[in-house]
Amino acid sequence: MALTQVASGLLANTGVTAATYGGATQHTVVSINSEGQVTYAANVSPSIANTQITGLITSAQIANVANTQITGNITASQITSVANTQITGNITSSQIAASGVTAGTYGGSAAIPVITVGACGRASSIANVSFSASSANLQSFTSSGTWTKPAGITFVKVTVWGAGGGGGGGLTGGCSYIYGSSGGGGGARTDMYYAAADLPSTVTVTVGTGGSAGTVSAGNGGAGGYSSFGCFFAYGGGGGQGACSANLGKPGGGGGAASGGPSASICGGLPIQTFYAQSSGLLNYFAAISGSGGAKGYNNTAGYGGGTAEYGGGAGGNANGGVGAGSLYGGGGGGGGGQSYGLSTSQKQAYPGGAGGLSGKYGSGCGGAGGSVQTAGTAGTVSTYTLSGSGGGGGGGGYTANAGAGGAGAVGGGGGGGGGSASNGKTAGAGGQGGGGRVRVYSW
Repeated sequence: MALTQVASGLLANTGVTAATYGGATQHTVVSINSEGQVTYAANVSPSIANTQITGLITSAQIANVANTQITGNITASQITSVANTQITGNITSSQIAASGVTAGTYGGSAAIPVITVGACGRASSIANVSFSASSANLQSFTSSGTWTKPAGITFVKVTVWGAGGGGGGGLTGGCSYIYGSSGGGGGARTDMYYAAADLPSTVTVTVGTGGSAGTVSAGNGGAGGYSSFGCFFAYGGGGGQGACSANLGKPGGGGGAASGGPSASICGGLPIQTFYAQSSGLLNYFAAISGSGGAKGYNNTAGYGGGTAEYGGGAGGNANGGVGAGSLYGGGGGGGGGQSYGLSTSQKQAYPGGAGGLSGKYGSGCGGAGGSVQTAGTAGTVSTYTLSGSGGGGGGGGYTANAGAGGAGAVGGGGGGGGGSASNGKTAGAGGQGGGGRVRVYSW
């Protein structure tokens, strides 16, 4: 009788462990004898060499591929749109083809990294590019010299100040009415910007000298010298005039012009004219705008100031103790010297000097204080905001003691104050020295 079915208990054991083999992440390896029995069974992890991949792998062709199942390096050209959710585990750097970039740290305080990134977000090249930042440079001149262009700069700003005019000297008289002397005009300030490439390697710098002080014997103050950076100028203020014994006070020195025009004159620029009615008639008061200097102070009214200015210098005060005019950016004018009145014993008296003009103010006064009777005027100071000089105060007149000298104008174009006059045989005061010019060159 033929056997139709053999029970498993009748077959000899082949030694294979009873189990389920194979799965989504495992391959099965089996051995089968001639009778069809499985004599060996085991699970092995799949291993796909990158060289076995032809064409492009898409996300639809990969499901749950462990990173350990990939041998060789996957290149960017073999992958397109593979979702990260289809790869389990981490792909290590050893499984990614080298991009040709040298491993290292790039960038720093003196280097900027330049990176080229491929379509897969990998850096294909990287290199450091050196850079240098030039620091700001300031060259300041209070005497003539030469500016040397620093290396690596792009822009240059030049600020030039003309020198202030000197104040006039007072007059010593007998028993007459003696006017004081007038204050010197302020020097102009002007600014210019350049592209560094437009300037030569060196530029000649000229710094104007402050106007000389008028001597005691009614000497006129000297005009302030001009300052320049190459062909770029700022002009000095006019000198104040010496005192006069006639019934006519002298006008203050005109302010220097910011550019162009005469270097120093008793009259500054006159772009605006306003008339004021006074008991002695119509008086002209001038206010200068832009680069024009302030106009001279009127000559025959006590305390009358000079014209104010914008970039030009303020004018000096007149000879009757007039206040010096201010300038928004230029130097202030010097105050006028005080007069002395000694026609008779009962009428002997003297008058104080006028205050100098202030830089940074479109008005008069507030600079160096005018001297009280028989006291010297105060020297001007340099403005913190404009770096221009204010005018010196005028000296006070004298009658029982000597008159006061005018205060010196500050560096940066301040006008010198006028010296006070003296009667009754007393000595008059000298004028104040005008403040010197200046040139400052900023580059970056």
